[in-house]
Amino acid sequence: MIESGKGYVVIGATAAPGRDELPQFLDPVCRAPDQDEIYFVANVEPWDGSAPGFYPVPRQSFDEECDAGYWQRLEPGFSFAWDHHLVALDADRPPFYLPAHDAELVLRSRGEEALAAVAEDLERGITSDWFDERVWYAMRALPKDPFPLLAFIALMRGRLVTSLLNEFESELPLEYRDPSPLHRRAQEQHWQALLKKIHKDPVGSRVMTTVGGSATKHASWLDPFKNLDSFLSTMLGEFGDTPGQACHST
Repeated sequence: MIESGKGYVVIGATAAPGRDELPQFLDPVCRAPDQDEIYFVANVEPWDGSAPGFYPVPRQSFDEECDAGYWQRLEPGFSFAWDHHLVALDADRPPFYLPAHDAELVLRSRGEEALAAVAEDLERGITSDWFDERVWYAMRALPKDPFPLLAFIALMRGRLVTSLLNEFESELPLEYRDPSPLHRRAQEQHWQALLKKIHKDPVGSRVMTTVGGSATKHASWLDPFKNLDSFLSTMLGEFGDTPGQACHST
């Protein structure tokens, strides 16, 4: 059973992300109504699938982390709730404490705005150092949408080493059947310069078969396996004959 957290107040966060780490969900640090020297970090969505819960942190440790710049204090405090998220959106503003659904909507909106700004600059022939930051922002804000990642790979082609681009490519879904909401916005608002870059890129051209992006095909590494009769021999030739090998990304 999850602890209620009734009467707890959010007074801080376990991270103080910089501009190149935004947007980011933060673990809130809470003060209990009957505790002065012990604070509690709320693990709202544990990475290992365990139940959400609090874990204690001495007040002195919290103060030290904040003074060192790793954690941050929040003023005024928010009333804690398990169905809320603490999310940092801007480098020059404190985090927002929002209902989970609202936090997701805000992230989507901000991610779309970031990529829209890039697309609009491309249409006007404007390039700047802000490209990297805004595309990264869109990728972090919309981790389940492959379109910002396709845009990033296309825009960074020639600026990043091939091995790093290959790592990013491995994050793409095996299939990209239909345009995502952001991809549809790109089509509807005629982000032609960005769409052209994606379709001219080796990865983008392989993932999307039309300028509109409405048709797709399987990821390239599946192509040799269309003929089931040659599946085993092709697989061994492509990946070697040692069982249990797998690729993963960080």
